[in-house]
Amino acid sequence: MRILIDMHMVGENETGNETYIVNLVKGLKALRSGDEFFLATTNADLLGQTIPFDADCHACPVSQNPFRRLLLDLPRAVRKHDIDLLHVTYAGPFSIPCPMVVTIHDMAYERNAAWFSPRDRFVLATGIRMTAPRASAIITISECSRRDIVAFLHIAQERVHVTYPAAAESLQQDIPAPHIAGSILKRFGVRKPYILAVGNLQPRKNLSRLIQAYADLVNRSHVDHQLVIVGKANWKESEVFRTCRKNNMTDRVLFTGYVLEEELPAFYHEADLFAYPSLFEGFGLPILEAMSCGTAVLTSDVSSMPEVAGAAAQLVDPGSIASIREGLEAVLLNLARRRDLENLGRERARMFSWRRTAEETLRVYRSVVRVT
Repeated sequence: MRILIDMHMVGENETGNETYIVNLVKGLKALRSGDEFFLATTNADLLGQTIPFDADCHACPVSQNPFRRLLLDLPRAVRKHDIDLLHVTYAGPFSIPCPMVVTIHDMAYERNAAWFSPRDRFVLATGIRMTAPRASAIITISECSRRDIVAFLHIAQERVHVTYPAAAESLQQDIPAPHIAGSILKRFGVRKPYILAVGNLQPRKNLSRLIQAYADLVNRSHVDHQLVIVGKANWKESEVFRTCRKNNMTDRVLFTGYVLEEELPAFYHEADLFAYPSLFEGFGLPILEAMSCGTAVLTSDVSSMPEVAGAAAQLVDPGSIASIREGLEAVLLNLARRRDLENLGRERARMFSWRRTAEETLRVYRSVVRVT
């Protein structure tokens, strides 16, 4: 097969979306299936540093302008390279002479409009609702997301395929040396011991409640841990900073901003606890990333997060500050519980792999092309 994959988001710091598509393509290449891949990219030089181009993997330049990419560049590339299948994320072209597979990570914009800016919600809703009905197959990343896609888009369940993502193998294998990790953390102003949170500063990540729960913990139990929040500013980030000031935690909570992927393992490995009390996730990849690094995880008991974490995390009610605080206490003040979660997490993370993701995705490709 000659497969065109839209990778326009690579280099745009789209965190989960970028991590998914990059590791999927790496996995597909590693299978050596005899297929030929064409990667639609806005920056071939940058993408080539992550995924080397060769006889079976080619760069296919497209515009940064989404309208030009969808209306002109992708259809033109399909015709030029005689493509058998196009794989897009969220939104695809209106008309192409080959089957199309679309990945929809979640339907969070339908769950709660307040989690998104009006612009982002409009872009997502328009792209998904115009693409999903025309796709030959839909790929998503959890059973939770599959149920939402079926319910909100009125798509037949058999058209929606779940392929779980995974943490990068390097998180388990490339453990930063203590002096290197220490140097990275020092540069950002991190001091041990600390609790780590990773995620853009948007309402859905529930960072305001996490900060309030942390403040209650500090006042009640006098823990010495710093709270380190890694992630770039996003929709309504000012509310997070306001909560920090209101609870007099500005000297205890550290906002690092965006952290490069190669520096993130140092943050995971050195943390005593990874806190991820999100209000909603299509998957929640940071859960597996922390587990891969042997770090105890606290996460929410809603949406996909119990599906991902299994019995290997401290589950809390994300709508309850008291529940989050009690969860923090249960792990930080009980060393045996923390060690138990560290071990369970490592085992849980090993149950997911990008090779399996690639194999299952390739099966979807083949079923679509064969049927067509």
